[in-house]
Amino acid sequence: MRILTNDYLSNLPGSAIATKGGPPLFARNFSDIVVGNGHEWIGIVTSSSAPLEGYEEVAVDAKRRFFTIQVPREQRDFLRDASVARIAPADFEKDISRIGSIIAAARPDLLFLNGFSLDAWTYAAAAFRAKLPVVIQHAGILTKEFEMYRDWFSPAAYAFAKEAEGDVAERAAANIFLNEFSRDAFVRLVEPESLANPVVIPLPQAAWPREAVKTPQGTERTLGIVARWDRIKNHEAVLALAEELQRRALPWRIRSVTAIPETQSQAGLKRKYRSLIDVVPPMDRDDLRAFYASLDALILPSHFDVSPTVVMEGVALGKPTLISPHVGWVSEYEACGMGRWIADFSDPSEVIARLEEQFARSAWPEVDAFASYVAEHHDAAAVYGQYLSVFEQMIS
Repeated sequence: MRILTNDYLSNLPGSAIATKGGPPLFARNFSDIVVGNGHEWIGIVTSSSAPLEGYEEVAVDAKRRFFTIQVPREQRDFLRDASVARIAPADFEKDISRIGSIIAAARPDLLFLNGFSLDAWTYAAAAFRAKLPVVIQHAGILTKEFEMYRDWFSPAAYAFAKEAEGDVAERAAANIFLNEFSRDAFVRLVEPESLANPVVIPLPQAAWPREAVKTPQGTERTLGIVARWDRIKNHEAVLALAEELQRRALPWRIRSVTAIPETQSQAGLKRKYRSLIDVVPPMDRDDLRAFYASLDALILPSHFDVSPTVVMEGVALGKPTLISPHVGWVSEYEACGMGRWIADFSDPSEVIARLEEQFARSAWPEVDAFASYVAEHHDAAAVYGQYLSVFEQMIS
């Protein structure tokens, strides 16, 4: 099979950019499996150094190559223009035609969308024209992202994002969801008329040896969070928790792996966040593993999160995560008896009480059960095998 997909700058050979975040890491690891099984991986990468018109091909070897393109930020300025009454597919015609040229040059058997964006939609639109099967992994929900940032985009842009996301779901050869939570949320938020071949395939587990679950000793506590700086991740709740910990003079601290933008937006929140929370720059996998090992537990107060890998990564090292009810791991938590590790982060006092309850226990058998569940149901070889099986079915 020749698999065309949206890939990431960090995965280009010789890239100095660390591969971090769910979709880029998935692409890097899955591409190795694809190539190792004798298939071809063809990535489309957006790069500011790529030609402004057309594309540039980067051949790695006989089984792996990339096409780099440039989509200048100003080309998307109309998404914020409130005077634009309606956005239509024709507004992206230049981009769709360029991807059509890449499809003609690469001659893939299938387009795999690893996550969704408006750029990814142009890939799908070109594939539909070429009658190329499209398989999409719903790593998130673009409509929800636009909803959270309604003040950034025009009503026309929000409407088009929802329409585009629904269009791909209806016309794709298959829709892959990471869990039932995300599938049901997608149907509720995007409201597609139908879902073509929906299938649930979980994310692969962290490629780390599993470590035993141990409850922390003493009274000092270190909580951690690994989350990009955006509204969906709910860093406001993290700050509220830090402020409550300070008010009570508890010997707890919070460490946050994130990159806070150096802008004036939310300047007060950023200033307080830096003063009360140990902000750690994003790091490579080895350093991230050491970060998890330094914690007693993790927190994830997201307003909406499909299947954050931090939960798997943490529990592989024996570190549980307290999640909000809006995180896609909820059903797996409940199945493993982890219900008390789900909390509404709107009340920091309740969060502290929930954590104190857990830290007072001598053992966490439910966390151990969840770690075993993840090791079994998120086995990397089995997960990647399911993807290849779906691909083969779609082109046969």
